[in-house]
Amino acid sequence: MREIEGIDKAMAVLKPHWEEIEDDFHRHNARFLQLASTDHDAIGRVLRSHLVVENFMNSYLTEFFGIEDFDELRLTFAQKAKMLPAGKSSASFVRPRDHPAQQGTE
Repeated sequence: MREIEGIDKAMAVLKPHWEEIEDDFHRHNARFLQLASTDHDAIGRVLRSHLVVENFMNSYLTEFFGIEDFDELRLTFAQKAKMLPAGKSSASFVRPRDHPAQQGTE
């Protein structure tokens, strides 16, 4: 096996911190394993629903604002939702509700 140049020096620098590094790895690995064991059917349904709603929202906003290259704007889901009309629109149910704590913060 070929030696990596400088590996011994790097290991010497890391050695005093190795226990902390391993503890950090095990903490993150435990969190990863917890997330990986989550019921994927439920997560899949939520993600699929999110993508379906976003697809229809993209179509609606493209038509509503007449924007040809809507995807090039690279807006987040939340930004798109805020663009939806607040009035009596078929798409207004996706728009975030104004909460008293949020008023006056924009």
